[in-house]
Amino acid sequence: MAKIEKTHAMRVLEAKGIRVDGEPRSGRSNSSVTLATLPSSPLPALIKEMLTTADANTAEMMLHEIGLAATGIGTRDAGIAVVKQRLDSWGIDADVMSMVDGSGLSSANRTTCELLLAVLQHGDPDDAVGGGLAVAGAAGGRLVDDFPADNPLYGILRAAMGTQFNILGDDALAPAAKSLAGYLPLPDGRTVELVMILNGETIVDPTAYQPLFEMFADIIDSHLLTATSADLAPR
Repeated sequence: MAKIEKTHAMRVLEAKGIRVDGEPRSGRSNSSVTLATLPSSPLPALIKEMLTTADANTAEMMLHEIGLAATGIGTRDAGIAVVKQRLDSWGIDADVMSMVDGSGLSSANRTTCELLLAVLQHGDPDDAVGGGLAVAGAAGGRLVDDFPADNPLYGILRAAMGTQFNILGDDALAPAAKSLAGYLPLPDGRTVELVMILNGETIVDPTAYQPLFEMFADIIDSHLLTATSADLAPR
């Protein structure tokens, strides 16, 4: 705990009428008395909060926890190594991916639609990840503004949305990115896995990506949501 945090903790204790003697210092107490406990939320709840709100801090800590659980080392590098091992065990080529953090905030992160699609196909809308994805148009979620009530995917699409802004480099602005990945349950009980990654200097501007989202929604609506078996049958 940093000294500034200890000083703050001392102020909180004193505000509660608890006397604190001496100056803050680092060390381990010889006492076995538990001062306080803070139980964590269940893992599915943490995943839901992370995916629904695009919480980069939780995502980064989740990567560290994956490393700790699998190897006993709670670091970013350990977590990335575990993720790549899991991809390899699923038969997914991790070499096409450049993963440098868990938050997704670094412009050095790289992946492909094919890789994300393969990951989605190893899950479903009802597991901890699928059930934690934001619902299109649902209040409090990352997709609330981009899928209004008149959008065909409103209330149906479950997805995570990613945004990578332009980062000033040595020569020019690195391309920005906007992504959408998740599940689309169909009326007949089937589920479509979908991934979209858009790149461009201005793609994070709603005027740039929203028309593409709307075009995508119209295509899905005409070919999957409202099409009959006769419409899709061979001619």
